[in-house]
Amino acid sequence: MTGCTRPNPAAPATRRICVRAPAHPAVVRARAYLDASAGPVSLDVLAGAVRLSKSHLARLFRNQVGLPPHAYSVRLRIAKACRLLADGVPIAEAAQAAGFADQSHLTRHFKGRLGLTPGAYVRTVLGASGLGHPPESNNVQDLGFGLAGS
Repeated sequence: MTGCTRPNPAAPATRRICVRAPAHPAVVRARAYLDASAGPVSLDVLAGAVRLSKSHLARLFRNQVGLPPHAYSVRLRIAKACRLLADGVPIAEAAQAAGFADQSHLTRHFKGRLGLTPGAYVRTVLGASGLGHPPESNNVQDLGFGLAGS
C-alpha cells in the first residue's frame, strides 16, 4: 500500500505513517542510467533502456521519484555544474561538462532552480575573496535538490 495513513482513525491528523511501495526495478534502472549519463537523455532512449513504454516509465518514475525523468536529469546536471563551479571550473566549461548546450542554457536552468546565476553561486560558495571552500558533498540532496525516494 502506498501513501500516508493514520494508524488509528481517531488519532490526530498530524500523526501519520507514510508507507512507500518498493521501488520498481525499471525506475531503479532508469535512475542509474540517468545518474551515469553525461548529458541529456531522451525519454525514447530511457524507455528503451529499461524496456517500458514512454508513458508507463514517465508515470512510474514520477510516482516513485517525485519528478518526471527530464526534471530529474536537469537537477542532476545542475548538481554536477555546482560541483564543478565549486572546484573552480569556468562557467562555460562547467556548462559543457554538465551536459548543457552552452553557458546561457546552464544559467537559465540554474537561476530557475536555485534563484541565482552561476556567477553569483561561485561568489557565494567561494566567498568574495576566493578563499572559501567548496562543498564536500556530491550528494544531490545536500545541494538543495530534495528528491523524493532518494
